[in-house]
Amino acid sequence: MATTTDPDRWADLGELIAERRRQMGMDQAHLAEAAGVSENTIGNYERGRVPARGKMPAGYWRVEKALKLGKGSFESILAGEGVTFEIDGPASGRMRLRGPDEIDDPHLKAVVEKVGEALNMSGLAMAFADLAHRWNAPEDLLDQYKEALDNLLAGMFQPGSGPPELQRYREAQAAGLTPESDAMERNPELGWAAYAADPAEARPAGMGEELRAARCARGLSREELSDLTHVPARIISLIESEDFTFAGASMHAPVYIKLLAEEVGLDAESLIEQFRRDHVEGQ
Repeated sequence: MATTTDPDRWADLGELIAERRRQMGMDQAHLAEAAGVSENTIGNYERGRVPARGKMPAGYWRVEKALKLGKGSFESILAGEGVTFEIDGPASGRMRLRGPDEIDDPHLKAVVEKVGEALNMSGLAMAFADLAHRWNAPEDLLDQYKEALDNLLAGMFQPGSGPPELQRYREAQAAGLTPESDAMERNPELGWAAYAADPAEARPAGMGEELRAARCARGLSREELSDLTHVPARIISLIESEDFTFAGASMHAPVYIKLLAEEVGLDAESLIEQFRRDHVEGQ
């Protein structure tokens, strides 16, 4: 957990929170509601108030999550580094994407910036869905919107897609101006976003990856598993990614996990215990 009494670092963090909140079209009251903290707390965070002993309170983690930033972004700011982005999809619990400030090669830096831009815009699009949910938009339309957004984001990273910066990076590789990379071969599920993956940050597979692997071993798509269990395909995708930001997750996720685990032949109680330990306890 980040610890610093440097007021400049806390001021930088406060500016980031305020800027990101405005980008997402939220006022302090909306952010406080989304993060489960008081509006006064948000005000203190944005003013850069240095907490006791310079230790980051737990409320910051909830604000980081509500702002759709990668896990550890606030710690990176306090350490004098840039914001990081978590990879979406089945690898999300195991790999971290590097920010452009961590890249020396200018061609790769440009690609990493575009990965971050895509994830940032995706976060804003999901924030709009959160707003629609708060305003009681029809749930079936929300589900369609979110599923389409997930599919579109995945499609943007597939081979054959990508911005001009990606083409220039590949041309630089072919000309020997930048080192060859086997990133896409090592992480094919990430598409060209794999160029930004940091293998040094690989983490052990969690319960979501265990469910995904068992589903694939049975030869089932998410849609087929959804038909068998009546768990929505999008919820299956979120659980496999260990993204429990969907409404009522603390209450409904154990039920979903039990249904999925029993269908793919895993020990449901063990997975539910992992879920509670990693995503519920201490929050």
